[in-house]
Amino acid sequence: MGYTIDFEPHRFDGTTYEGIDSFSREPATCLTNNPLTPEEVEAVHAVLRRASGGGPDERGTYHVTLEDGLSVRFFAGGLPRGCVLAIDGFTAPLSLAKLVFDLLVAGGWVLRGVATSGESIAHTLDSVRGTRGTFGPTVVVESAEDLQFILAHGLVAWQQEQRGFGGQPRWK
Repeated sequence: MGYTIDFEPHRFDGTTYEGIDSFSREPATCLTNNPLTPEEVEAVHAVLRRASGGGPDERGTYHVTLEDGLSVRFFAGGLPRGCVLAIDGFTAPLSLAKLVFDLLVAGGWVLRGVATSGESIAHTLDSVRGTRGTFGPTVVVESAEDLQFILAHGLVAWQQEQRGFGGQPRWK
């Protein structure tokens, strides 16, 4: 048992296509979401090779055991369009947050499925180009420690922590 974190590029250039809405499964006009660049894909693979000590298995999955023994699997077969990190457990140690943050930065991704109230998480607002009005708010985290706090205690607790120290949460 455990949980997953979805990594998605959010690079909307304003163009649209006729497709299927991912939520309603009805025909819809959809925004074009551009994939990671080849350089970003290589940067993501480099982070994963360092963490796993090798390459992916035959299905494109990296198996990583973190320094504290937590086991994670990164399903990279869908790169550069998106991928999933599966965590085998319910803890959020700093070693996990460092890996997730390194992947977040390497791919310029947006994390989905982390905040229970629907917010996305990015390391820079450049990661959410062209998304204004198309998704819920995006929280910008600047360190693995911020991300660990969110993973361990939730987004609301992190926002309260930020405000308690005179900081302002950074929202899209």
